[in-house]
Order: sequence, then C-alpha cells, then structure tokens
Amino acid sequence: MNKVLIGIGIILSAYLIYNAVSSEDESAAITSEKVLDKQDIIENTAVVEEVVEDVYDNQSATIDGSYILNITTDTTETSQVFDFSSNGTFALNRKMISPNPELAGSVKGTYTITGNTINLVFPSDRNKETFPVDTGTMTIKSDTELQYGSYIAILD
Repeated sequence: MNKVLIGIGIILSAYLIYNAVSSEDESAAITSEKVLDKQDIIENTAVVEEVVEDVYDNQSATIDGSYILNITTDTTETSQVFDFSSNGTFALNRKMISPNPELAGSVKGTYTITGNTINLVFPSDRNKETFPVDTGTMTIKSDTELQYGSYIAILD
C-alpha cells in the first residue's frame, strides 16, 4: 500500500511541478505578447493632429460690397449676388438656371452683424415663392469671403 501511495504522491508532485512550469511559460508568453501588442500599437498609431480653423476676427458692425455666390449641384444651378450697404440694407439678385428659371428674382432686406454672423431679414411683402425664408445667416470668413450654408460667396 505504501508503494501505491508513494506512486500517487510522485504522480501528483510531477503534475503540480509540470503545471507550475507550464504556467510560468504561458505567463511569459502572454507578457511577451502583450508587450508586442502594445509596441505594435505604438508603432502603428498614426499621429492625429487637430486641425484648428482660423476664425476671422470681425470688428465691423456693417459690410459694404457685392458678393457673388454660385451654386451648382446635381439638381440646382444658380448665381446669386448679395449687395451689402453700410447702412444695414442688402439686395439679393438671384439668377436661377435650373431646375426652374422662373424662380429668379430680386429682394431687398436688412441685416445686422454679431461677431462673424450676418443676420439677414427679408421683408414680409416679398415674393414668398421665390424667397420663402423670413431670415437667413451668413458667416464672415475673411475680408473677401462670406459663407452661406456650405457655400462661399466671393467679394466682387
């Protein structure tokens, strides 16, 4: 019986020693893999730089000049001219090429400037089929550019 117990003890000891040794090997392999993974991440990570757009520092309460805005999309083609006067008024002349040339027209309104934002106010007695909005906004991007939606109007 002693021989059986000794045999079981030897087998159990061998198993525990094997388990401890293989556990260290696995741990070393895992640590090595983790280091490689981190190193790969460091090497393969692109440096992402934040693009900071320069913001025009408008100091004026009025604007004076004609700005031309041409819009061409899959469904629309138009040319618009915004004539701003330093007295707070504007005139918008729109030539509509497509889809409906009959939507061309002119309108006069008033504007105010707050920071870089131009707030356009259209008169209530305008042709609402041609100019359906009551108000609009433009952003002053530079001395020669105004942004209207995603489009840029250029000083003429």
